[in-house]
Amino acid sequence: MPVTPLVNANIAQPTWVESVRASQRIPKHKMQTGWTSRRRPVTCRIAHTESKPRNTSHQMGTARQKRRKKLNKEWIELQAQHGLSDEDLKLARQTGYPPKRIQNLLVEATEEEGTQSQIIHRLHIELRERAEARKIAIEIGLIEPKQKKPVKKVKHDPMWAKAKEVCRLNMEDIRKAKALGMGPRSLMKNVPAPSQKWKAPVKDWIRELYEKRFPANRKPSDDQQSAEPANPIGDAD
Repeated sequence: MPVTPLVNANIAQPTWVESVRASQRIPKHKMQTGWTSRRRPVTCRIAHTESKPRNTSHQMGTARQKRRKKLNKEWIELQAQHGLSDEDLKLARQTGYPPKRIQNLLVEATEEEGTQSQIIHRLHIELRERAEARKIAIEIGLIEPKQKKPVKKVKHDPMWAKAKEVCRLNMEDIRKAKALGMGPRSLMKNVPAPSQKWKAPVKDWIRELYEKRFPANRKPSDDQQSAEPANPIGDAD
């Protein structure tokens, strides 16, 4: 008895790729680009990172952002509470007073002083007059302008910080090493090993070289110590 085939020869059979696609249920466009369930093409990953928006929050500190938001909120509350216009709010902020000071002035103001808008305009005019009077006094020489203190910029060098910790140095030793033209790498290379007991510590080595190169900078206490006899007990005998 002939056996009837289970597969109809007239119907096109699925290929191996189509059978794998059907078993894993992967879309056709992903199968054509080589997309699998475990690996992604590198092009897709790069495109995703490029389309991601840049984070610019690092340009301003979070504490500064919080202070600015809090101050803007206080000004908005002051405007809503007293019904100030945008022009009055702008003049109030130009006076340099904080919102709480403006709030107290507006609350304590009487009817004789005028409306809230007139009070803010008066404060702005007084501030401008004081600034002009101070400017004239500085030009005449009656007042000396305040000089800003120079800000000393200290650059943090991680290599010197590491050398300070490894070689057990202080700031004076680091200053002497820089005067001698030494770098942090050379100092760390000259740290004595446990088997090199004959080798002096790095800080003593720096001080000895500094005294030899700059004898004029030696302290008088060092000269007195060098002038003392090596064996004072023998001299007494």
